[in-house]
Amino acid sequence: MEFVGRSEELAQLAHEHGQTPRVLIIEGTPGVGKSAFAMEAACIIADRYPDGLLYLNLESHHPGSAALDSAEALGRLLQMTGVPATQIPEAFGERAALWRAQLSRRQAVVILDDAVSPGSGPPAPTHGRPVPDPDNRQARASGPRRRSGAHP
Repeated sequence: MEFVGRSEELAQLAHEHGQTPRVLIIEGTPGVGKSAFAMEAACIIADRYPDGLLYLNLESHHPGSAALDSAEALGRLLQMTGVPATQIPEAFGERAALWRAQLSRRQAVVILDDAVSPGSGPPAPTHGRPVPDPDNRQARASGPRRRSGAHP
């Protein structure tokens, strides 16, 4: 099956994607294909990430349910990396540190879907370097738009 309408963006992503950890933000109005674009992009670069794909829906736009807060999101992501629930700290800072430690030993694609804003999910892995917080711009109505949020 061919992904329609975003071949150029997907090719650019695959070409410019190197070994440097990155944060990419895909934004746009609901229903324009952001999630599909992210999953297609992950499939294209999957061979560069031997530890696989972690996908978490942050549920910020689900009617009748509250969005996951960062602590809950970190707890779920930590469980996806194999940390038993009984070993996940209660304190947010300790969860964030454990998340960064888990990712420092992995080469994985992490997709955080349905976020309220670019900075609303769990903290990005730093690999020992600071990661700038991406600015929160209005989403464009033209379709999914990819922009680099951080290059640690």
